[in-house]
Amino acid sequence: MCYYKKDALYVRCQSGWTADTIDNMAAITNVLELTGGSVKKLDQGHMKRFLRLQSLFLTNNDIRDIQTLSFDGLSELLWLNISQDNFTTLTNDAFKGLDMLQGIGRNHN
Repeated sequence: MCYYKKDALYVRCQSGWTADTIDNMAAITNVLELTGGSVKKLDQGHMKRFLRLQSLFLTNNDIRDIQTLSFDGLSELLWLNISQDNFTTLTNDAFKGLDMLQGIGRNHN
């Protein structure tokens, strides 16, 4: 589901997503919500194309591994929610480059 709200593009994939899903999304996305996905590992630069992204919700997925620089290129990101995922690996510098980040949500069921 995609929609505009106050000149911001919101994209929601609430019933599953893959790495290919991300490759087919508009690079001008401002708010991205990805839930119920089958991606187990976030690799370096996985989201790099979203230069305007301000909020990223990766909730209720099966993400287990966040690699170094997984969020590389997201210099405008203000909010990141990684709640209800099953992390086993969170490498050093996974969040490097997120200089504008104001908050990270992290809850576990």
